[in-house]
Amino acid sequence: MSTRPTALWAAIVLLVLTVIQLAVGAFGGFDQFDGKGFGYRLAVYPVLMLLVPAIWWWKQSPRPVDALPWTRSR
Repeated sequence: MSTRPTALWAAIVLLVLTVIQLAVGAFGGFDQFDGKGFGYRLAVYPVLMLLVPAIWWWKQSPRPVDALPWTRSR
């Protein structure tokens, strides 16, 4: 049994819960959250949470052989 699907679902659940929490803070009308920048956090935090996995995925993706400098003909 692989832990990869479990880890993926855990990350998705964590992202969704974070967005829900920030949405409640931004739009819930609670006085303790007024002026705390929850609207900005709602926009920026999910992007930052996805930045590291996106960079990792980009670095792990295979490169086309034609893009390597030593495989080009002169």
